[in-house]
Amino acid sequence: MIMYYRRAAGAGSQVGRPKRKKGMMKCFALVFLPLCFADTWKTAIGDPGLRAERPSVLVVGWSFCNEAAQPPGYSSTPSPRWADCAGALLPSDNLLGPGDPFPLPGFNATTDVNMYAVEKELFLGARCAQAFPDGVAPGETWSFHTVMLKTGNMDPSAGICPTTAVGAATLGSQFNNLPMVQPLVALTPAAVAPVPYGGRGYVGSVGATYDVPVNMTEPQREAVRAALAGYTAGWVAKRFAEVDGGSPPDPTPPPLLANKSYEAAIWWRNTSSGGTVFHHIQKSGPAAPWLVFQRAQAHPRDKPHPNYSRNSPLPP
Repeated sequence: MIMYYRRAAGAGSQVGRPKRKKGMMKCFALVFLPLCFADTWKTAIGDPGLRAERPSVLVVGWSFCNEAAQPPGYSSTPSPRWADCAGALLPSDNLLGPGDPFPLPGFNATTDVNMYAVEKELFLGARCAQAFPDGVAPGETWSFHTVMLKTGNMDPSAGICPTTAVGAATLGSQFNNLPMVQPLVALTPAAVAPVPYGGRGYVGSVGATYDVPVNMTEPQREAVRAALAGYTAGWVAKRFAEVDGGSPPDPTPPPLLANKSYEAAIWWRNTSSGGTVFHHIQKSGPAAPWLVFQRAQAHPRDKPHPNYSRNSPLPP
């Protein structure tokens, strides 16, 4: 399924919002169609026309109540914000967690898990800030398009969502009461590679799972990250083959991901055609029976969240 976001004469409309069923795999591309009026690009998101040579992407993990906190026993490092942007980041930037000092001034290295995620996103936005391509919006910058990873797991008794801590016994019957964990993520930064239609362009991806046991060791986490990276590479190959007219089978999940929840996003740019495409895959599982649809965001100027001055959301 392809979803289009269109804006004309100051109004926006969205076409195609699929419904989710338990245990069902859904794959679709997000294609943004900018319209041109009087030689001026109009867009709901940053980088009008998705014309930047190298895609710039932020990945965020949110709980059902839009926070970063997790139950006791789950690691809060790294903070659930990761970026891929034009070589502007060090690998250590994506590994920062609560209390870690930021390598740029002006950011609060708080130990508060939720507020650190805010600071980290602002820090990554500063790292990734770049001029709009082709001289659009002189003097302004944009940072990235954003993929949101979010599960519908909700346990009111955990006290992670402050407004539900009171009356949790009553609310519990209305939710699945599963652990509100953040995803385990494997980010593959964009690099030049073959892309559909015989071209070459930047290709990046992220794979994630919510099957994260309590007190998971770092070697165990690394093993799952490696499995996620390999499995996502298989989806990249499948998607590219489909675009080129093939009908390849779905990749087989590795043993560490068999019957587990899985989300992935792929972004690629064909420099010969100037097009950028985002494609994503979701598979629910017993630990995460409901995965919320990912969304695309970017910088600019419409209505940024007060905590995130470089992001403005585009509805999923």
